[in-house]
Amino acid sequence: MDVEAYSGEQVVKALTDVTSSPVEDELVPDSAAESLGRILARDGGCPEELLACLRPDAKRMVEEMLRASRQVE
Repeated sequence: MDVEAYSGEQVVKALTDVTSSPVEDELVPDSAAESLGRILARDGGCPEELLACLRPDAKRMVEEMLRASRQVE
């Protein structure tokens, strides 16, 4: 849940792995997607290839975080 306080490729990779996993239950990928979205919004956006590998529910959450950050700017 507090992973969004961190940055870097390893953090993004770990969160991407969780949010793209078909075997995780809903709660874990949702929390990871929220952190991932906030990190990407803070650090400058999201590559399309990263979005393409996420589970649909996680992708929606990341996109919501990115949209919300653009509205605040």
